[in-house]
Amino acid sequence: MSVTKEEVTSYVIIAFLLLGTLFGMQIMSFIFGTLSPSSVASFTDSTVTVINETDGFINETGYILTNASRFGFDGGISITQASNATDNSTISASEFTLNSATGLLINATAVEYDDVTFSYTYLLKSQSQLTSEAIQNDSLGAIQTYTSGSSTQFSTLNIAITLILLIGLFIIFWSLVMKGGVLSMGSDKDKSSGNFS
Repeated sequence: MSVTKEEVTSYVIIAFLLLGTLFGMQIMSFIFGTLSPSSVASFTDSTVTVINETDGFINETGYILTNASRFGFDGGISITQASNATDNSTISASEFTLNSATGLLINATAVEYDDVTFSYTYLLKSQSQLTSEAIQNDSLGAIQTYTSGSSTQFSTLNIAITLILLIGLFIIFWSLVMKGGVLSMGSDKDKSSGNFS
């Protein structure tokens, strides 16, 4: 059994192609695995003003402003006025705490109000942003689902490629050894024949 120069060259090319494929897949998985809707595109929120939202309250249980559950709500709530609906008196901002990201209001003092009117502003995503995020979430979600479990697949593929390369090297090495052995035996035979002449 012997290995020609062309066979060795072909094997080296195949080995590099396998390694290049593995390396390329790892890079692609890293890139797509770190993508998110916010990294693909950027949009500007619009500011929405709400005047006199009724039927609110301030107590230890907490009240969530109505528009905080609106589709496209993007936080950034700022209370411009809070009034006691019973006597129309203004409620100081020091009497409650506000989570601007969720719209949750909780009293900051022992005083509670059962009927409060709120005026405030908040940020709302644009329709183009909502549409873009919906499309991106579908496509990127599928990619990220794949990349989240790709480490095991890549480990298996890496082992398989490594085994292929090792087996190929062994075959080439063994072929060269056998070829060298045949040549050596032939040379010894010639010398032996010469001794008898």
